[in-house]
Amino acid sequence: MSTIPGDLPEREFPDVTKEMLETKIDDYLTSCVREQIAARTSEMAFFLEIRRRLLDRMMREVLGMSAKKALSLSQMKLACRLLRETTLDIIDVGRQCGFRIGDNFSATFKRKIGVTPSDYRMGVSSPIAAFADPQPADI
Repeated sequence: MSTIPGDLPEREFPDVTKEMLETKIDDYLTSCVREQIAARTSEMAFFLEIRRRLLDRMMREVLGMSAKKALSLSQMKLACRLLRETTLDIIDVGRQCGFRIGDNFSATFKRKIGVTPSDYRMGVSSPIAAFADPQPADI
């Protein structure tokens, strides 16, 4: 990447937008549910047909966070939406978000969001405000 003094550095991925990456992450999570596999950043890179390190650089440049954090944020946003808008069992919400039973969705949700999925669904206050979508700093 070259820079001209006083100018911003050129982007390594100028044609990649935030919306494009968010859509790709959502597509990957949908694929995980369909294939019944756990969501992992290395598998997401394979799904997108790019190297893991390239995926991470792209996510950091475009989204301002690592691929792991972007995937986790997408999973938690989806979980919050499903808990608010559906009556799916908690375990099924976890599955729809790319968690397998052994991944312990409830413990991860509580650690990231601040309340259990059941409490979130009932509207119990959380440190990041129940009924609000999680933000990068929250995850």
